[in-house]
Amino acid sequence: MSVSGRPAGCGGAEAPAAESPFEVFWQWFVSAERRLRDAYDGGVVEIEAAVAEIGDRLHRIHPELCFEYGHADDGVYELILSAGGILSHFPAVSALKQAAPEVPGWRIIAFRPRKASCARVQLGEAVLEPDGLWYRLMPDADQADLDLFVADLTPETLEGLGCAAFLMLDAALGEYDVATRIGAIDFDALPENPAGVDLKPIGALRADFDALFPQTKQ
Repeated sequence: MSVSGRPAGCGGAEAPAAESPFEVFWQWFVSAERRLRDAYDGGVVEIEAAVAEIGDRLHRIHPELCFEYGHADDGVYELILSAGGILSHFPAVSALKQAAPEVPGWRIIAFRPRKASCARVQLGEAVLEPDGLWYRLMPDADQADLDLFVADLTPETLEGLGCAAFLMLDAALGEYDVATRIGAIDFDALPENPAGVDLKPIGALRADFDALFPQTKQ
């Protein structure tokens, strides 16, 4: 998500400092925010064009940054900046958020936050319902390992359903806590009677996690 510096001054004057990529992004965003709002309230074509434009601007900062953009229930538009769950990309998200100005009518959020509930996730042909994702949480010092059991999981469906499960996991705990507090994550097919082998549905994960790590909840 390239930035041109300002030309040096003449007559021995000190050259102005070059703008950072983060400042350039937010200057663009402030100039485009009305158009982005109108696009979201337009139709599918307008939203797709806005998403492509935001993505292009973010990738000038870091090629792996992700985002969500939309309209919250309280009437405020949101831009959620994400590292795609990759811890090494977190500094870029944090720096971008720190450089953000106040933009009336918008809420700028660093990292995908928790959602009120875990909703159905569809990624192309991969569809995951909340009742199709169960877990086993295994505490280990300052982290916990996690086994995820996914309905209809096969070697062929692992990529799509695995990505859907990660999105549902972020919805339950928030991207920051998943990346910093969850250790190893393993996937397996959902057994016929998950409760009978001491598994729990994804909707119970938040309470279990918060009992282990009450100081987190990002």
